Amino acid sequence: MTTAGHATADAARDTTDNKYFQLFGRVGLAAFGLVHFTIAYLAVVGSGTGAVLLAGALVALLIAV
Repeated sequence: MTTAGHATADAARDTTDNKYFQLFGRVGLAAFGLVHFTIAYLAVVGSGTGAVLLAGALVALLIAV
């Protein structure tokens, strides 16, 4: 591996070992899960009333918050 390759590998390792990088990754993963949970919740709640329009689902979400 070249010197540039070593420098790149070291920089990548330093970045992934950074506690803030790991924290942002975990927060992003939690947000990703929250979005999917919200979509699933709206699908379950809306399934009892028939077809749910996207605008109706967004209004329901805004009212719930």
